[in-house]
Amino acid sequence: MFDTVLPVKLVSFQGQAGDGFNILSWVTAEELNLEKYELERSDADNGSFQWETIATVAPQYGHAYQFKIFL
Repeated sequence: MFDTVLPVKLVSFQGQAGDGFNILSWVTAEELNLEKYELERSDADNGSFQWETIATVAPQYGHAYQFKIFL
């Protein structure tokens, strides 16, 4: 069990697959003392569950985010 409190209240999160890319979208209700979001991925297809950071996203006014990841 984790005792860490996250500085974000997440309203929604969605992933969408495109032709050669994926789009991640999320909306937050509140962000307290948030420095950044780190987007990570792992290559589970080859049995590797090691996560790697692929992007960082700075907090934005409005709390709505969208990030396009090219494959």
